[in-house]
Amino acid sequence: MKRAAWLFLAACVAGLYLGSSAVPVIFDETEGQYAGAAKEMLSRGDWLLPTNNGLPRLQKPPLVYWALALSFKIFGVNVFAARLPNAFACLAWIGATALLGRRVDSWRLGAYAALVLATSFGFFIFGHLIMPEPFLGVCITFAFWCLMSAFRDPAREAAWLRGAWVFMTLGTLVKGAHGFLYPAFALGGAALFSEKFAGLWKRFWSWRRMLLFGAAVAPWYLAMEVRFPGFLHENFVNEQVGHLLNTRIPPDSRAVPSLIFWGQHLLYFLPWTLFVPAVVWAWRRPEAHEKPGYEASRLLWAWIAVTAISVAFSARQDYYTMTCWSAVAVALARPWAREEAVPRRYWAAPCVLMTLAGLVGVMLWPHIDAQMADATLEVDPVADRDTLWSALHGSSFGGWSAFVPLMKAAGAVLLLGGAISLWLAGRKRAALTARAVALVMLALLVLAVRGLALKGEYYSLAAAAGAVRRAAEPEAMVVYDGEPHLAASLFFYLDRFAFWVNATPAGEFVVRRFGLGSETYLDRTALRKAWRSSRQVFLLTERAELDAWARDLGFADGSPVMVGESGTRVALANRRARR
Repeated sequence: MKRAAWLFLAACVAGLYLGSSAVPVIFDETEGQYAGAAKEMLSRGDWLLPTNNGLPRLQKPPLVYWALALSFKIFGVNVFAARLPNAFACLAWIGATALLGRRVDSWRLGAYAALVLATSFGFFIFGHLIMPEPFLGVCITFAFWCLMSAFRDPAREAAWLRGAWVFMTLGTLVKGAHGFLYPAFALGGAALFSEKFAGLWKRFWSWRRMLLFGAAVAPWYLAMEVRFPGFLHENFVNEQVGHLLNTRIPPDSRAVPSLIFWGQHLLYFLPWTLFVPAVVWAWRRPEAHEKPGYEASRLLWAWIAVTAISVAFSARQDYYTMTCWSAVAVALARPWAREEAVPRRYWAAPCVLMTLAGLVGVMLWPHIDAQMADATLEVDPVADRDTLWSALHGSSFGGWSAFVPLMKAAGAVLLLGGAISLWLAGRKRAALTARAVALVMLALLVLAVRGLALKGEYYSLAAAAGAVRRAAEPEAMVVYDGEPHLAASLFFYLDRFAFWVNATPAGEFVVRRFGLGSETYLDRTALRKAWRSSRQVFLLTERAELDAWARDLGFADGSPVMVGESGTRVALANRRARR
């Protein structure tokens, strides 16, 4: 029966992650940059050089682009194919977490750690977005599994260390030095408090393994340095160290304030953060300090500490700690490793909170309907919604009107699921309680997928790009008002190169150093000249900027052609196509 229950949960998790890959549309910023680069890589037949809008995108190594391009080659260039590698990476990451927990203590701990990770709100949301973190996370987690296995299985230590270096190599080809530094520094940190880890740290370093690592990693970096002199300094000093210390020139993102950044993690690990009192109780029990499990867990704490230190002074983004979330999941799963010893109140209290949250949600249905009837729709420009926090408060109350059915459904799910979980907790059926909570969370994550789809128009130019494609002449010119990364979905959805106005060319290394693509950066005078020419020109801009553009381009007396819109942004044309 237990095996059947776990297989059912595994099927539900796999179905959610794979089945939701087709929605929502490709978002701007990292999603558009990676999906667009893979699309261009495939169309050019060049698997070495990633490009966005025809310009080399050298910020990251090629492994993620290869995964997306291969998916496009098999399934065609579409949203499902773009997100499918992410889904597989997340499922592999969940599996790696199960193996990691098994090595720390038992299969029981590993299974619950995997369940915690798979059904955590933040893991699903960020894992659903196309970016290197899911791929880096699975590589780093497998590297730590190998290190933990080397610690727990000394007879095969050499083989496990070779495996760790293989996964560090893959991680380095995903995002850069992070793939190597996190495991290496965490192992060194654990060595400070354990003689066994100190010995493992010494044997970790091997000239042969380091040479093989260099032989696998160096060719792409050296090829890019030969092709674009100065790339190595730009990549390692300005890009990687610059993001680590928040000194990148020029800055390409705003750091999330420290208090908000760390506070968000309570949200990311919901609903399992509600069980933190049980986690604390379990870790303080004498049996939790039994060797070798307790000594092995030092590597996990070192992993978390190294990650936390690395983001303390960085250009913090919402997802910067993701690569250590497997370690956090193992820690949060600790109460279920020996559930029979945990007092009943530690299982019941979180379920009470879930039930109350659902009850409040259901009771607020009439109030929400009344408030929405008079609410106005106001949404901040896309440049002001670049973090999770700013995205949440960047819309007025009326901006969430489409979410009312989802809010009602979430309240009902929490009320019913919380009550069932509470009943199971009252009978001290902790295992069944955890599975019930996981099923509640899976239902809520399905609603979250629908929510992402509803908000997609505010974070993607898919609709506007589609309207431009239908209305454009072959030689038409498309101009975006703002920085390229804020319109990165164009790289995936547009069938031609884009131009930029009110953007900073110095933000891209190849433009700043070699002048490549500088002609795509226009000033307002150049745009004005193009707008008044015989060439068909499209301008994508924030709706709030229409009056300013009307004065600048001279269409105050005669409105331009409104082609389409995406959330707060609109697509204008200086004339209709000649048919």
